[in-house]
This record gives sequence, C-alpha cells and structure tokens, in this order.
Amino acid sequence: MKNYQLDSLILENFKTFKGQHIFDFNELNIYTGANNSGKSTIIKAIQLFSKGLEKGDFPMIDLMGSKGNFGEFNDLVNWESKSNNFKIGFFITIGKIETPFKVLFTFRNGEDDGWGKRKGMAVFSEIEIINERDEVFCGIYNSALFKVDEANIEFDIDKSYRNGQEIKHYEIPFKSPSENDKPGMILLKVNVPLLETYINKITDEGYKEVLEQLNNIKTTKKNNWWVECYDENDFHEIDYDLSRIKLRDYVNEIIEDKYLNFGDYKIREEILLHDDTEFDEQKYSILKNTGYDAFVKDVIGSVIFEIDDALKVFRGRNIVHVAYQHFNNHLIEISPANSYLRSVFDLQEKANFIEFIYDSLQIFGIDGIINIEQHQNSFFELMFMPKASRYIRVANKEEEEALRKEFNLKISKFNFSFGQSFDKFKKEYLEDPNNKMVNIADLGKGAAHIIGIVLNVASILFIDKKEKYLKEQLTNSRNKKPEQIIQKTILIEEPETFLHPSWQARLADYFIFCINFYRIKVTRKQAEEQPIRFIIETHSVYLIQKLQLLVARDKFDAEAIDILYFNDNDQTEKCYKIPMRTDGILEKGFGTGFYDETANLTADILNAQKLN
Repeated sequence: MKNYQLDSLILENFKTFKGQHIFDFNELNIYTGANNSGKSTIIKAIQLFSKGLEKGDFPMIDLMGSKGNFGEFNDLVNWESKSNNFKIGFFITIGKIETPFKVLFTFRNGEDDGWGKRKGMAVFSEIEIINERDEVFCGIYNSALFKVDEANIEFDIDKSYRNGQEIKHYEIPFKSPSENDKPGMILLKVNVPLLETYINKITDEGYKEVLEQLNNIKTTKKNNWWVECYDENDFHEIDYDLSRIKLRDYVNEIIEDKYLNFGDYKIREEILLHDDTEFDEQKYSILKNTGYDAFVKDVIGSVIFEIDDALKVFRGRNIVHVAYQHFNNHLIEISPANSYLRSVFDLQEKANFIEFIYDSLQIFGIDGIINIEQHQNSFFELMFMPKASRYIRVANKEEEEALRKEFNLKISKFNFSFGQSFDKFKKEYLEDPNNKMVNIADLGKGAAHIIGIVLNVASILFIDKKEKYLKEQLTNSRNKKPEQIIQKTILIEEPETFLHPSWQARLADYFIFCINFYRIKVTRKQAEEQPIRFIIETHSVYLIQKLQLLVARDKFDAEAIDILYFNDNDQTEKCYKIPMRTDGILEKGFGTGFYDETANLTADILNAQKLN
C-alpha cells in the first residue's frame, strides 16, 4: 500500500515571500496574523499549482480563467527579488538515497515564450531536482523559455563548430546540430558525476556501458548529459500546449529518441541534418546492446515517476478550495463554483453521508436534514427540514425494532444504513407535513455559510469511496495493483465569516470531527496515515482558543496541529510556528494586535471614563 501525502510546500519569490521558504503541513494547519501578511499566499500557491495540472504535467496556467482569478503574472512574482519568475515545489525520495531531493517547478511569463500566444499565463519553464548540497541532479526544461548566454553555455566554442562562424546567441546549451534548427520542445539534463554517485542506490544494475558513453558525450563545462525530445513540428495541431504532456509519456519519448540523444555529435548531425540512417558499424555500434532502454526506465524513470507520484496529491479532487458561498435563493445554477453539489446530490441517500451531514450541523446547534433536488441539469434546489432528528435518532429498542420492520433498516452503533426502502422512509418521515422544508437562504447568512462548508467538505470526504467502487468494477477481472491512499487537502479561507463568536469556537469542534470521522468511518485507517489535511486561514481568536481547550481535554493531539503566525511586512521574521503543549498552552505568543487588542481597548475605555 502506497501513501501519497502533501507533507510540505516550497515557495520561492512567490508574492510576499522573497527567496525560498519551506512550509511543512500537519493534519490541522491554522494560519493567522496581520492583514496582507501572506496567510492566503500558501493557499493561493497550492490552488494555482493544482490548476496547472488539470490537463498534464507541464503547467501552462490561465491566470484569469474560470477556476480562479490569480491576477497578473507580475503580481505573483515577489517585487523585491527583482526576479522574472517564481517557483513552487515539494520533496521526493529517490531509490535508497537517504536525503530527500527538492523538486522545483519554475514559472515564467507566457509573453516570453517566443510564440506570442501565452499572454496572461504562467508558463512552465523548468523542473529541477536538487540535492541537499543545492546541486542540480537533473532538470527538465521548456526549450522555448530556455535563455542561453555566455553564463550558462556548457561547451567550448571553437572554429570547427558551425563551420567557424562567430556565434553570439545559442538556442540550446549543449553542442548539437539542431541549434538554430528547431530543437526539441522539452530538454532533459542529468549531471553525470552525480548519477555515478547515486546509481547504486537507485538500481541494482551497474549500467557500465551506458555510463561510459554518457561520460563520452557529457558537456565539457558542467558534465551534463542533455536530451532533447518532442519535435515542435509534432505540436502544431495542439497549439504547442506542453501542459497536455504526461511525465510518464516523457520517459517513453526519451527511449524512442535514443539514437539522437545517446549518440555523439557526428551521429546527431547525421540524423538531424543529413537524415541519413545508413550508419556504418563503427558509428552505431556504441548504441547497440548497451542496455540504454533499461537504463532509462530503471534510472531516469525512477526520478520522473517519483515526481509523477508526488503530483498525485495536487491532481483532481485531492486539492479542494472551499470558498464562501452565500445562498440567496433555493434554486442554485450549476457552475464550476458549486460543482460540489453534484457529488452531494449523488451521495445524499447514503447512510454514512446523512449521518455526517446531520452530526456536522448538530455541532453548531442546527437540527435538521438538508434536501437537494436537481432540475433539468441546470439548477439545484437546496431546502432544509428543521427538527427532523426524531426520525434519525432511535430513542429506544422498541423504536429501533419498529423502524427495522417497517422500513428494512439496518441499525448500527454509529447510526443506521438504509435498505432499499429509502424513498418510502423519505416520503413517510422526511416529508411529514409537521416538518416543512424551508429555503436555506432564509436561515440567515451564518447558517447558510456553515451549510455550504459542511456540504462542500462532505463531497470531498466521501467522493473517493464512489471512485474506488467504480475502479473495482472496471478492474474486477484484472490483476489489481497495490491500493493507493492519496491524501485530500482542504483549503478554507476565513471560515468564521458571518459567524457569531460561539459558532467560531465550534469550528474547532467541526474540523476535528471531520478528521476523526474520515479516519474511522470512511477509510477505517490508522491515525498515522493522515488521510486528510485542513489548511485554514483565519483571524478568529475563538477558533484557536477552542482548539487549545480541546487539546487540554485530550480530545485531539497537540502534535497534529500547526499554528503559523504571519507578521506584518515590516518585520524581519516573515512567519513563525507557535507550538502547542499537551495541556493546550501555546509556547509562543502572537504578534501585536491579536490577543492583546481586547485588553488595549478595555484600558482605553477605563482611561476615557477617568477623563470624563
């Protein structure tokens, strides 16, 4: 069983964060602090990166698209850094190498890609895999954005190259006949000395012949083996959209282009310029029987597949932003902003799902059942039936037995699960005239906001069960792969909006309830597997204080909570972690204006009274 988790995020020159910053994640992550201090920056970075992976693995992100307004590219780059790019990354492990590697995705302004078709986009520029000594082990580059100059050219210019012409500009950094003649769209480089150091910890095979040839063809200045893949002529039909390419397909492309990428300069010249495939034995013998194909799959594939696996936590519904939604009508148009309602509609007759919704609302004192109807595939109708709990909770054994006999209900210690008579149950009980449905918008902004959060989170926590069932149906007769647990990360900004202080405090109960419910009833996995994470940006003192109380009462583990405080921009320390003890006491204080603001106002009031 393989477990994929979003354990950390690396940001470099992204918005308020100058230079490189690493953020580690826990089960429950609380970000608080001053306004405009960068609390929501981490959430925005995760959103943006996840959006870029919707089609493939080399992101080209429409910053003003329908799934998130991220602003202008220049607004995303930290202005103090004087940089023309920003980076988002994470860590991976490779083979048996003990120290993890950084994986950094660099994004540049789409206007600089040379084609003039990427205006308003953040475009994939490069992926670099960096060891603990900040050495680039290997990298993958968008050749359209790779600017080569005297500082990063990797071979010595001599009179024999390009017929002795003076060269002032280079298309690619390594010596190749394809220079100025349509180089591959995606370049790969591998540092050969580092490869020789790591190879015994990546594979049991030595690949002696391969390493010998790589040493023969590596660049003279930086000892890199360069590969160029994907002829740009093949991409006219898809408008040069690299974001459609998958990393796993890239491995196959490297293998298919082996004569081009594994041969020396003369062989490359024959292939690219002369198109002469009639090589004599001396020219192509070095390409035969060296184990090149196996090497690419075994070694290069190990690196690329680790990146691909790490990206799983960013794809699909594994990263979800729960945005505030104000219900002003019981008819809600189906749109990307509320697409979660489709999942809720499909799941609302499942017993565990009903139980989760009901118990979540009970935390806030909202007693009732939500009913969702779909109208002609264009609208959802959201109604609420208050005080329906007497039909959900069984008061005694006699009532339990009556329900079981009449409606074929299976009652468990958690609650119950419906048999095939749900429609009858709904008709006889939920549509009882004494419990009339009301418009959710009529409950008030606070209650509507909580219902929106509860429904959205519920759609995330339960959707994987549906997906797992469909996969089992499709692969019933095939060899099953080891089960994968892909962690879900839920991003919520200012959940306290429109909430009374007592409900703000209850948000702490709700988030902990979600984590425990998902562990026990949905995945039935051990706590250390951390199947979900919450990243919450908040200004609510009450939420944080309630978390302290719950930890002190031994309702949740202090080690599973990270509280990060963000300072004003004029502070030297951008943000810092506030550890919590097992008794709920915080080991560090908050910045000015947080807990102490009430005390300051009280003192001002008393002083004003004395003056009067």
